[in-house]
Amino acid sequence: MAAIKALPAPVQLKPEKLNLNRKPRAGGNDSPNSDTQIGELVDVRESGGLGAYNTDIFRQRLEYLQSCAKENIRNPSRKYAVSGFFNIFFLGDIVEGSTIFKGQQRQTDIHATKQVIEAVDKLGELVAWVAGLYPWQVNCDCVVGNHGRVGDKGEQSPLNNFDYLFIISWPRS
Repeated sequence: MAAIKALPAPVQLKPEKLNLNRKPRAGGNDSPNSDTQIGELVDVRESGGLGAYNTDIFRQRLEYLQSCAKENIRNPSRKYAVSGFFNIFFLGDIVEGSTIFKGQQRQTDIHATKQVIEAVDKLGELVAWVAGLYPWQVNCDCVVGNHGRVGDKGEQSPLNNFDYLFIISWPRS
């Protein structure tokens, strides 16, 4: 517990508010989030020039997601009012992990525990940002994927999974 208390305080983000001048409607706004695979490393040369991926690209895509979400919510041509709640679905493979196939560690740019820390920090910032945009309830539903598991398939408990560690690391209200 002393080690946790010794960690630096999280960065306090300046809240951003959207003044939409619309009453919430019944229903929700949904944002599925799948296969972020934080920590995965794909070298553009090894993909035959098809693409690249790494932790920095994950961060860039998250920023792009935020800007698109804000524009979509704020867009005055939207024909319906923003709802009273926002759902974010984390659909597994949140982190890349390091043990589900031979050579996987060679294809990561940060180790598994750092992947979880990055996920909690950056995806937590996303949830906090969404919650602060508008007076709505933000619901997060999560499932574990296979990339965060420890060991071979079926070898260990499904809860021995770095995605599960990400899920239980979130504050409970």
